[in-house]
Amino acid sequence: MELQLFNLSSQHGKLHFDSIGHDFTNANEGITLPSTWGGSHCKEITLEAWIKPAERSGDFQAILSPADTSFIHFQVHDEGVGNITIITDQGPVTLPVIPLNPLNVWRHVAVTAKSGDSHLLIDGQPYGETNTATFNYITSTDDLFYGCGFQKGRYFNGQIGDIGIYYHARTQAAIHDSIYRHHTEKPEMIVRE
Repeated sequence: MELQLFNLSSQHGKLHFDSIGHDFTNANEGITLPSTWGGSHCKEITLEAWIKPAERSGDFQAILSPADTSFIHFQVHDEGVGNITIITDQGPVTLPVIPLNPLNVWRHVAVTAKSGDSHLLIDGQPYGETNTATFNYITSTDDLFYGCGFQKGRYFNGQIGDIGIYYHARTQAAIHDSIYRHHTEKPEMIVRE
């Protein structure tokens, strides 16, 4: 599968920068990300990506996920049911799943996992409740995929660009600013109290 260049526009207009990623539309395959991800050194993490879902599947569609029940299952679902699950040494930490709709529209999605403060952002805005569960670290995987997930299924049907994995919890302000960095009038950032 070859890398592609995507021109990004959000619900707030053209973003004036491009994204590099892959078109998984009808591909039924994912890309293995070599290395070990997570582990006792992984006290906090941020996963983010630009997504443009193309079709419903009736199931989860993984953005970034291991084949087993470790690390983080970063995914969308047709009906908005289920969870994004962060597997920690203290058990699972769940966040709302990313809704599949709207189809064929670029959205920036980010999950930040930090003990006592884990949350999901869509287009730089909070989505769902913050999970305040505490943990020491996020469990590790040697079997991480981009565009598919659990049991090497849950294929993403659409485009994914600019996958980011940071071993620190990026702030909402930093994520919001990076999304809208070229806009002269940025959409207002909604801050959860």
